Amino acid sequence: MQSECCSAPELESLAWRDVQDLVQSFRLALLRRERPMIEVYAPEGSAHRKVMLLEMVHEEMEVRIKAGECFAVDSYLSRFEDLAADPNAILELVEAESALRRRVLSAAGATSIDRAEPADLSPRPPSRIGRYELQDVIGQGAFGVIYRAWDTALDRAVALKRPRCGVLDAPGAVERFLREARSTATLRHPQIVPVFDAGQFEGVPYLVSALVEGRNLAHELAVRRPGFRQSAEWVAALADALQHAHEQGIVHRDVKPSNVLIDKEGRVYLTDFGLAKSNTVEATLTIDGHMVGTPAYMAPEQTVELPSHGLSLTGPGPTTGDEPLLPGPPLLPHQLNMASTGGLV
Repeated sequence: MQSECCSAPELESLAWRDVQDLVQSFRLALLRRERPMIEVYAPEGSAHRKVMLLEMVHEEMEVRIKAGECFAVDSYLSRFEDLAADPNAILELVEAESALRRRVLSAAGATSIDRAEPADLSPRPPSRIGRYELQDVIGQGAFGVIYRAWDTALDRAVALKRPRCGVLDAPGAVERFLREARSTATLRHPQIVPVFDAGQFEGVPYLVSALVEGRNLAHELAVRRPGFRQSAEWVAALADALQHAHEQGIVHRDVKPSNVLIDKEGRVYLTDFGLAKSNTVEATLTIDGHMVGTPAYMAPEQTVELPSHGLSLTGPGPTTGDEPLLPGPPLLPHQLNMASTGGLV
């Protein structure tokens, strides 16, 4: 499609049709994840090259931003002198990059993996990170993108998570991300998703964990409310997992439905232990001395500095907006749902 940031070029209709045909071929190659080279589709000396470059750069920037890749407009200007020599072209690309990043982050925030449906952004991941071949995007949110990947060294499928560009820009954020990942890798519990690897590739940190085929609890709750016996079994399993982590000196700090995975057999697993998040509605602060976690899912006791040991699957959704975290005394399960059985209250 034509770039939203660019006005329609003043070309004859036949010439414009030829340009659009080339751009469409380039776009289809991007969607097939072939990593097409712009220089091949718009070689030096070709007619209307600047127009084609602007269109193709815009297309490529969009899929790269959706895939969470880090890049700068300068990288395109250094490749294409036609664009670097035109102040209007530079301005168009800068504005396009800014608009695309805002749109993608807004979509990720509005339809993050806490919602019933994941964001349909159709991102094109890089083909490989170290020994891991990236295959499909299986989840994404404001913090990062999760890929199904293949570990070529051990011949197994894994889940690989990369933060979005810019979310770990704060001083020490990358080191904290990797340190917490390594700490989590020491946990050995059947209901905790094991971490296999963590590191950096071309300056971008990543985390590799076991691949849990299934869904997360946020999706499950959006479709149906689990029975009370199943809820009790899940709570017991998750509480046991948290106890194991606490015994190792590790506190999750962000237990919420999207961080609970459910496999095809109905077993639950905790994931995302203490990983730093961007400063959004779901921000997790990891600065010593500050309140940490997702505010909408925090136990009310945290707001008044009282000990908190609660874990529940019976309550309504989290508080949002200006709604107070402590609207009144907490309700018992049977007060929230009359179908609750006395033995589980």
